[in-house]
Amino acid sequence: MLNSQSPDFVHGDITIQFDIEHGVVIGGASGEDQVWIKTTEGEERCLTYRFEDFQLRKGQEVSVIYAGSPDRDGMWAAYLRNHDLARGFVLKSADELFDKLVKPLKVSWLIAIILSIPAGLMTLSFGNGSVGWLLPIAYWFWVGARDNKRRKRVVPILEHYVEQLDTRAAVKRSVARALSRQW
Repeated sequence: MLNSQSPDFVHGDITIQFDIEHGVVIGGASGEDQVWIKTTEGEERCLTYRFEDFQLRKGQEVSVIYAGSPDRDGMWAAYLRNHDLARGFVLKSADELFDKLVKPLKVSWLIAIILSIPAGLMTLSFGNGSVGWLLPIAYWFWVGARDNKRRKRVVPILEHYVEQLDTRAAVKRSVARALSRQW
C-alpha cells in the first residue's frame, strides 16, 4: 500500500495526496495553541492546534504529515511527530480527512428522472402518483447507503496508511540522525 515513489493514498476512485515536511520548532511554547516550524527547505510555517499540548520546545525536530486532494485546494496538517520526544500526535483523524478530502457519491439525476417516470404515468392513469415516487427515493437512499459503506471501508485503511507514513518518516529521521553523528 505504501508506494516508495509517491506517498499518495489511492483506493478505488479515491486519491489523497500526502506530503511530509521535516523541520525545527522556532517559536511557540508549551500551553500555546500555535507553534512556528522552520522546514528543512527554510520556509517558516505556523501550525495551529486546539486540543492537546504537544510539549514542543524551541529547537526540537518535528515532522508534519500534510494531506490534500487533487480535487480541492489546500493541504491539511494530519499528523505531527516530535522526534526529540519520540511521540506522535493526530491532528486530523482519518474521519476528518475523509470528510474534507473525499467527494461523496453523487446521485445521478438522469437515473432519478428516469425512475420518476412511473410517478407521472401513475398520475395520468389513476390520478395518484405518490407510489411512483418510491423508486427515486429508494435510489437516493441506496446511494447514501453505498457512500456510508465506502466510508466504513476506507477510513480504517486511511488511518493505517497515515500510521505507515509516520513510521516511515520516524525511521528516516532516526537513520539520518545516526548517520550524521561523528564516530
